[in-house]
Amino acid sequence: LGAVKFPQREHDMVSLGMVGTALRLVVTADHNLLIKGACGKPQRCSASDIVKRKAEEGIVEIFDGADFCQVGVAETFVKSVQVVEVQFEEDAVALIWLLP
Repeated sequence: LGAVKFPQREHDMVSLGMVGTALRLVVTADHNLLIKGACGKPQRCSASDIVKRKAEEGIVEIFDGADFCQVGVAETFVKSVQVVEVQFEEDAVALIWLLP
């Protein structure tokens, strides 16, 4: 468990918009999220791969801890930001909430 703060620099970023909300989840392109896998179960996928899948397959769903939410918009961009990497035991999954 811990957190590592990296100096500000340019990062490849991904912005994901879920169907039914105007809110966006913005993460680094290499950030892992859980998507609906082939068997309907959550599987790890990088944010950049979600953008590719959205472009190729049209429908991508992200797991929110209880259900799958459809990605409506998936975009990449480059931005100079300071990143904090939160580390969990055994690379465990963390739930997040998007507040309005």
